[in-house]
Amino acid sequence: MIGDRLRWRLRSWIRAGCAIITLVAADGYPPNATAEILTVLSPEHYIRVGDLVGLTPEQAQNRLAGFQANWPRMIGFEIATPRGLLSFAPMREYLRDEDATEIEDRFRNHSEWLSNQWSECETKLERADGSGWQDEFLYFTLMFRNGRVAGVWTQRPGQRPKPYAGTLPLQDGEAFLSRWAMTPLGGDALLAVWCSKHENVLYPPVGGTWHWPGASDWMALSVLPFAIELPFLNAARVKRKREGRALYDRLTPGGTLDGGLTTFTRQYRSVKILRGRDPAYVVLRLDLGAYPSRSINDEDDYAEVGVRNGVIIWRRLGYTETDP
Repeated sequence: MIGDRLRWRLRSWIRAGCAIITLVAADGYPPNATAEILTVLSPEHYIRVGDLVGLTPEQAQNRLAGFQANWPRMIGFEIATPRGLLSFAPMREYLRDEDATEIEDRFRNHSEWLSNQWSECETKLERADGSGWQDEFLYFTLMFRNGRVAGVWTQRPGQRPKPYAGTLPLQDGEAFLSRWAMTPLGGDALLAVWCSKHENVLYPPVGGTWHWPGASDWMALSVLPFAIELPFLNAARVKRKREGRALYDRLTPGGTLDGGLTTFTRQYRSVKILRGRDPAYVVLRLDLGAYPSRSINDEDDYAEVGVRNGVIIWRRLGYTETDP
């Protein structure tokens, strides 16, 4: 018995020593160099905002991209109103492929990138006096009404909505539009769009010699014991991502909660309930999980859903530019 225990300890020490040597040796060499290759998917072309009005989401995406894109069409925020369902899509996230979307999601979650190529489009706006293009960086948002483009809105980085007209987000419903820090563009406004495919090519390091580990290397090794937790943390993150997104997709504005609020929260205990002064109105916060990462700190995405008297009024993803 003692001999078996001693052999098990020796094997553990040997494995730990090999892991440390591998980490230190790997850190002693310079990283691979990268070069980015750009391929033009569509040259710069021009679109009047009025020409987008009335198009379906797929038609709008293809018109803006300049080709049959068939990319994901993310909707950042939706709200049910007496005039129909209003949907807001951040144009930058609307005009990129699955790889570009996943790369940004993984960056936000402090996860590793798995793809070295992606496609996306860039947009700029003509000045109101027609004297050229605006130098200022702007966020562009497509607004849909009942599944058709109703307009394009712009927002400057750092602009925030005015305070809530109540104790919870969007408690005043559609009236929030008057407080939203976005500006609608006129039908004659001209957009310029161009799309490219990006590819990172890795090159092996040239020259460079191995060096003994420095203070930063030993600091990194000091947190090695926490790595034991990572497989379990990452498995939980992926599960929350899968289940949270599936639940969010079912909670569509205009619908109702299954069995009412009490039954719903009993069934989905991970959902947080935000309550204010109005007992008929609550906001549900959903945990959307994250991609696997090397961090022991959770950087989960989230979504919010507004409910009044058991009826879903609005929903939004908490990590897009379309953030009312």
